[in-house]
Amino acid sequence: MNFTPWEEREVKDVASEIAANNPSVQELYRANSKIDKDVAKHVASALRSNNTLTALHIAMNTMGDEGAGTIVAALEQNSTLRLLDLSANKIGGSPGHPAATSLARAITSPSCALRTLHLRFNQLGDWGAMILADALPRATTLAELDLQRNELGGAGTCKIAFALSLNTSLESLNLSSNAIGCHAGRELGRALERNKTLKSLWLGKTNIGAEGLRSISHALRTNSSLTELRIVVHLLNLII
Repeated sequence: MNFTPWEEREVKDVASEIAANNPSVQELYRANSKIDKDVAKHVASALRSNNTLTALHIAMNTMGDEGAGTIVAALEQNSTLRLLDLSANKIGGSPGHPAATSLARAITSPSCALRTLHLRFNQLGDWGAMILADALPRATTLAELDLQRNELGGAGTCKIAFALSLNTSLESLNLSSNAIGCHAGRELGRALERNKTLKSLWLGKTNIGAEGLRSISHALRTNSSLTELRIVVHLLNLII
């Protein structure tokens, strides 16, 4: 990627600001800042030694799977970052799914303190979702996970549903704008019967159909933790 002198200085400043460990900089916004996979290496290196930053917003960049995986891997050596926004970074689809694999390792690391992870508008797909789902039961600090519009299907969502039935930390889950289908909707309902911590679930534009709605409705009769449920229903004559 080619930068103008001003852009090059601004990109380098992202890593240098993190490396500075300035106590007055606890939240950093660098969305749409041309952070590619090469710049991501410098950001990751800075994160490993940082102990002041609690929130990093780096959405709408071009780091892809490799760059995101590098940054996330650094969280295994960072115990202060609470929020990471990697939305719209072209994450997913690469062989081996490096970003999803690194995320799974990071959120289960004893050193990682991440509570909020935004991954909306990427392309994790079912394979990426499955990798994350395998880690969720062991992710004891993660409280908010945003997977809106990530090309998830039924297979990946079913794995997430199973993980949700075992997870005891997640409080908010956004699966909106993924074609997860009615079978996965039914599995989410079953998960809600067992889950005791989830407070917010977003399922807008997920095509869960009458079967999914019926399962979730049934779960709400016994679930006492969920306080926010967002579902867009286009068929008004559904009987649940």
